[in-house]
Amino acid sequence: MANSIFVVLWLTAQIIGSLALTQSRDPEQVRFYLYNNVRSAQDGQEIRLEDLTERSSSLALSMRTDVVTKFLIHGFQHNYECWFPQELKDAYLNRGRGENIITVDWGPLTNPSNVARFLPALAYPRAVRNVEIAGRRIGEFIEALITQRNIPLSSIHLIGLSLGAHVSGVAGNYIVSKYQKRLGRITGLDPAGPMFRTSRNGRSLNKLDADFVDVIHTNQGGYGLERNLGHIDFFVNGGGPSQPDCGADNKRASCSHNSAANYYLQSIENENIYGCRCESYSAFETEHHCGGCQTKVVFGDGAQPGSTEGSYFLDMRLGPLNGKYRC
Repeated sequence: MANSIFVVLWLTAQIIGSLALTQSRDPEQVRFYLYNNVRSAQDGQEIRLEDLTERSSSLALSMRTDVVTKFLIHGFQHNYECWFPQELKDAYLNRGRGENIITVDWGPLTNPSNVARFLPALAYPRAVRNVEIAGRRIGEFIEALITQRNIPLSSIHLIGLSLGAHVSGVAGNYIVSKYQKRLGRITGLDPAGPMFRTSRNGRSLNKLDADFVDVIHTNQGGYGLERNLGHIDFFVNGGGPSQPDCGADNKRASCSHNSAANYYLQSIENENIYGCRCESYSAFETEHHCGGCQTKVVFGDGAQPGSTEGSYFLDMRLGPLNGKYRC
């Protein structure tokens, strides 16, 4: 009887494992969608590497070289149609600066197309292994932008949530290895912690990946990493592990983790949010924001290079989402 149970369990494990293997590792399934004019019929169209080398591609020709080009890169088990990155894309378009906004969809490499999606413990390690593939593909796309479309490296800004933060780091490192120059900026939104707490499994975002790397921490010690990764690291409401507007149920960690994107979204619309440089959150709370917040920087989208490196603290609450996106 015991042997029969063991055989059943073993077969079940093999079946589940084989289902997880349907998670793609194909770099061709990393896709890019361009938005640069809220009224354009072409907005949201897929832009391919071939378009960047095709002189007659109207989609590629619509990209401006005199503005910032922002890549929005989602995390584990999401895709480009989720509220991140779509809410941020909408905010950028609505403020009307004409920026090139590119949403990256690496969903097939992080989100299994079968029952394995309900077993994140199986799917997540494979997604981590695919970070390198997705990041390199984005790096190749950026390489085509700078060589074929004359987009300046300094104008490129990658914004990655969770695993997307580490994907951004791989893309930045690819450019460094090819050109010995760095992207203008990478923003990590609560970079994923599991399997990145040591270098054994995955390469984490670091401040050598771009000229300016800023990081927002909201679930450190949970789904997010608990160490400084950038030139500037923001710890909102102490950086976690939990955020004040997230409930006590089993979705609390996920809510706290994704709060980083919500806080960043607010900063697109309000550049008067600041972080105070402090040694710790307890000092921020008990020492009048560390001596009246003598050293402060703009939080989120408006953060600028050249500021004093270190840890910055601030308190925020979650803002409303428009609710029209499905995940």
